[in-house]
This record gives sequence, structure tokens and C-alpha cells, in this order.
Amino acid sequence: MESSGSVVKEALKTLSTDVHDFCGSRVERIDASQLESTFFLRTFVLPSRPVLIENAARREGWKTEGWANKDGAYLSDLAGDELVTVAITPNGLADALTVDDA
Repeated sequence: MESSGSVVKEALKTLSTDVHDFCGSRVERIDASQLESTFFLRTFVLPSRPVLIENAARREGWKTEGWANKDGAYLSDLAGDELVTVAITPNGLADALTVDDA
């Protein structure tokens, strides 16, 4: 007879596989000039699929110089003393189910 821990572990492994199969593991790239709102909503927002929108800042005329400066002064000045939380995971799947083989 299986222990309840192994049953739960197997169920989570199956769920993780199902989510991976449903959502995929790659991030699609799309140029902002090719993006149409209904397509974006249907393809990425509603199914919660990741997408990298390229050239959006250029298309909208955003000034991005200084964001990636070496000392981080722009973002530091912008955030001030506010606490900023960043999710860092070994595999980049901060919001996904994963199997812990440990």
C-alpha cells in the first residue's frame, strides 16, 4: 500500500506535467507592430500564456535610455526607499508547479 505522501507526490507530479503540457514551456516573441488587441487577449491574456513583446518601447516612443545604467541610479531614484520584491527561482518558474526531487 502506498503512503499518503507518495500518493500526493505522484498527484502533484501529474498535475505539474498536465500544466506544462497545457501551457507550454516556451515564451513566444511577437513584435509590437504585429500585435492586435483581440489576438493578444485571446492568445496570451485569457489562457495566461507568457509572451515577450519586442519593440514596444520604440513603438510607443518611450525613452528607455538610462534604465539599464550600470549603477542602477534610475530605478533607485524611481523607487526611493520603497521595498521591491523580486521572485527569483532556480528554473525561472516562479508561478508554476514543479517537482522537488529532494
